[in-house]
Amino acid sequence: MLKDVKYKGVICQYEDIGEGMPVILLHGFCLDNSIWDEVKGQLSKSCRLMLPDLPGFGNSFSDKKDFTIDWYVDMLKELLEYNEIEHCVLLGHSLGGYIALAFAERYPGKLLGFGLINSTAQSDTEERAIDRTKAIKFIKKHGSKGYINELIPKIFSKSYQSSHSKTVEKYKLRALKYEDETITSLLASMKDRPDKSEIIKASKMPLTLIAGKYDETYTLESTLSQASLADMTHFNLLNSGHMSMIESPSDFICSINKFIEHIGMINVDLR
Repeated sequence: MLKDVKYKGVICQYEDIGEGMPVILLHGFCLDNSIWDEVKGQLSKSCRLMLPDLPGFGNSFSDKKDFTIDWYVDMLKELLEYNEIEHCVLLGHSLGGYIALAFAERYPGKLLGFGLINSTAQSDTEERAIDRTKAIKFIKKHGSKGYINELIPKIFSKSYQSSHSKTVEKYKLRALKYEDETITSLLASMKDRPDKSEIIKASKMPLTLIAGKYDETYTLESTLSQASLADMTHFNLLNSGHMSMIESPSDFICSINKFIEHIGMINVDLR
């Protein structure tokens, strides 16, 4: 069922399907909640699945164009309160992972567990921060088309690009509709985000990390180093690039269902 919630005058549309433990999946940068289309049917059989289109993306249109990670965190808190949800599982892909971490830092009491899907708790490397700064300057001068045309294919593995060119093109065309200011404001927010590895290390709640063997955005070495920080980490390496839920949907579903089942076992009253 499609629903919406308003935060500071901005509408966030989200899909709400299934029953049971609330599980929120956050999409990544310049994407929308359609990235969960291949997995939501199976996942919603074991939980209440909530799939927001983060404002500025998908169907969450807004007169506001500039967004930050912290703004999204407070919007998510409003989403929970609007639905009278006291506790949830929060899983974020890429940018969504940065939001999930920031939420875990500010509102840990609202979480039963959280996870990073092709994401990282580490801050940008110097090289990546420079690349984001260059991208911001480029978009302000030339618009986002050139940037998007280069960005979207790279988030898929090379083999998937070759065999599923229509899918890659579909996400590229969607991303080309987004506002330049939305893209540049979030590039700046991601560039400036602090390292949150301590959030993982200090957390006492279950954590899942999902990585792709062929993900060119985050190295396997950095993901493994994060997996070793927490005692209750579920680590899953899938045969994919940055878009594990699209490239390896069956393994992705299995990984998430095992994590949800584990949380249910330690929270019997929520099963």
